[in-house]
Amino acid sequence: MASDELLHETMHSFRRVTGALFDLLREEAQKEGVTAVQLLVLRSLHQHPDATLGCLAQELLLSNSTVSGVIDRLVDAGLVQRNRAEGDRRQLAVSLTEEGARIQRQAFSPSSSLMRKLHRILDIPEEELRHLLRIHDAILNQIRG
Repeated sequence: MASDELLHETMHSFRRVTGALFDLLREEAQKEGVTAVQLLVLRSLHQHPDATLGCLAQELLLSNSTVSGVIDRLVDAGLVQRNRAEGDRRQLAVSLTEEGARIQRQAFSPSSSLMRKLHRILDIPEEELRHLLRIHDAILNQIRG
């Protein structure tokens, strides 16, 4: 196989996997009345309470302006709230409201369709998954290198 074809196939494979994961996330998000990106923000805030916008953007691999707009809509929906950051009163931290926490718990509960489907990945032998992760790191190193 020519090197350009292999490169194209590799890129196409990443797009297909990313698209399938996003479709799963979007389906679960729709059940909860939020967008897929909003659901990712809720999950990130669950894992990193009182995160700043910059931290969220870095965690989610999104721009600060994109995250800021998502946060604005989540605040308007009553799912997150803004607070002054503990260590730096000039910065704003974001945290889940009770309703935001409920949606996050529901969407990522073991019984949710999203998590049941994601857990199927664990049917792949651990050695193969670890090899895949090493390959992903190698690809990132080559791209960024």
